[in-house]
Amino acid sequence: MRKYKYLVGVFSLFILFSACDKNRVFEKNIDFTSYEWKYDDVKVFEIDIADAAPKTVFVNFRHTYFFETRNVLLNLEVKFPNDSILKMPVDILLSEPNGMWHSECSGDICDMKFPIEAFTNYSFKDTGKYTFSLTQDMRVNPLKNIMAVGLRVENLNK
Repeated sequence: MRKYKYLVGVFSLFILFSACDKNRVFEKNIDFTSYEWKYDDVKVFEIDIADAAPKTVFVNFRHTYFFETRNVLLNLEVKFPNDSILKMPVDILLSEPNGMWHSECSGDICDMKFPIEAFTNYSFKDTGKYTFSLTQDMRVNPLKNIMAVGLRVENLNK
């Protein structure tokens, strides 16, 4: 009987946590096993967009507490289903001048979910495959103390 209550509790938690993420359309994170990101290391995310409902695209950024700069500069390239390409910089502010992180930190691991301004409340006019590519554009190569980078797409108002 006790084992049964435990399983019901675990199953309930699983349902609760999966239900909390109902707006997620896509999410993929790519780990850096060496905690370094080199200029030529392009991270690619292919997303199938099925409707024109407004969405927001986020960059997920995981770093160690010992990351040495207040921000991270990225280059974003988006290839649309009609083969047009958009290139733009993304500047993620990670901390205040006093060192207070904007990221959510637990121990030595910090996570940031940063909305890309050009893709906030954005209606994808064409359905189909979108390819998002990210590269780092900092003054140092390789950029150290990075654990992962990712992309997340969320529906609005669901």
